[in-house]
Amino acid sequence: MEPRRRVRGWLLVAATAAILGTALGRDSGIRDAATGEAVPGVSLILPAGYVALSPLSRALDALSLLSTSQHIALVASVALCFVLWRAATARRHRPVRVVRELGLAGTVLGAMAASYGAAAALPRPMAALQAAGDDVVRIDFHSHTSASHDARAAFTAERNRAWHRASGFDVAYVSDHRTYDGAASAALSNPQRSGDGVTLLSSLEARYRGIYTIVLRLTAADRHLVDDKQHLMPGVTRSGREPVSIAVIPGLLDRDVQREAVVAPPRLRAIEFVNGSPQALEQRAREGAMLRARAESLGIALVTGTNAHGWGYVAPGWTLLNLPGWRALSSDSLGAAIESALRRGDRFLAVERSRFHGEDGGIRLALTAGDVLFGTLTHLSTAERAAWLLWLWGPGAVGLLASRRGARQRRDAAATVSPG
Repeated sequence: MEPRRRVRGWLLVAATAAILGTALGRDSGIRDAATGEAVPGVSLILPAGYVALSPLSRALDALSLLSTSQHIALVASVALCFVLWRAATARRHRPVRVVRELGLAGTVLGAMAASYGAAAALPRPMAALQAAGDDVVRIDFHSHTSASHDARAAFTAERNRAWHRASGFDVAYVSDHRTYDGAASAALSNPQRSGDGVTLLSSLEARYRGIYTIVLRLTAADRHLVDDKQHLMPGVTRSGREPVSIAVIPGLLDRDVQREAVVAPPRLRAIEFVNGSPQALEQRAREGAMLRARAESLGIALVTGTNAHGWGYVAPGWTLLNLPGWRALSSDSLGAAIESALRRGDRFLAVERSRFHGEDGGIRLALTAGDVLFGTLTHLSTAERAAWLLWLWGPGAVGLLASRRGARQRRDAAATVSPG
């Protein structure tokens, strides 16, 4: 057997062993964001298309759930592997052709750029959260529509609703910047009974000192409560209620989330502990213990926000609230019930997609590429492992057969032209 074919064969065997072996330590892929522990009664539902394309689905999901430092570490790892590979090749083949090396480097760079572009913009099936019990409502406290200046132009209110439906949400807050247009458009198509579809509620992304806040259920009729710099002013909404807010990451939460912000405007009742932006994931990895301690000391909740802007097809987390009878409520009544639960200090459970240990920093950060691969394999369902093996052995077997056929043809050709 030729050396290259032998290496390919052993690589197939090793990959197969990894896919099957990691099933022994399988993780559900969902955890309590505050404690890192498994959450009983919740699971990820994977559409058939997601399972069939699992190698692609999982890879793009993993890219979408990395912090800023992890992205840098991953790109650096790919660059280092490329340099080592080409250095080893140069020792065997001389002279080195600069144009060829630049072309290969450009190919790798292009593949990386295409992968990130696909993670951000390629439509694909989404993993959705399923929670046991009809009384559990799944909430996203932070999303946007195309009405925000930094959102995808095609991400209309109804695209926002479809995105949340596909990822397993029951209600999402539309918190556009300086405008209520997206939320107003969304309200026109809210279901009469909240249990009959995804309810989109109005809110506004405002400012408080060095942080952003999500002011819940603020509408265009409440413009008098926000000044020119987007700060929430004292007062009540047009409906007569006093608004409450959620502190958003990234931001200076260690400095500006204090008791005075809880008892006076913006009346913070929760801290966003999960947010889909790389910068927010970076802050959570760095300051997670502080955020948990701050929320506990102030008696406020830890919640999640996707920060969906129309880019990416993965939800980083969900907020679960046990709210009996919510399915029969109108959208306004559901919003009021969620606010009341925040004011009372009811238990909100922040759950998230399991992430990778490289977020801990140090040597684990340097090993992000391997950590992502191993973590992804441990999250695979049985059906996904079968799909991975099909994608692995289908092209792999074809390649091995083609290599064997080519070797046989070369031997036959050599025998034909040899003397005697």
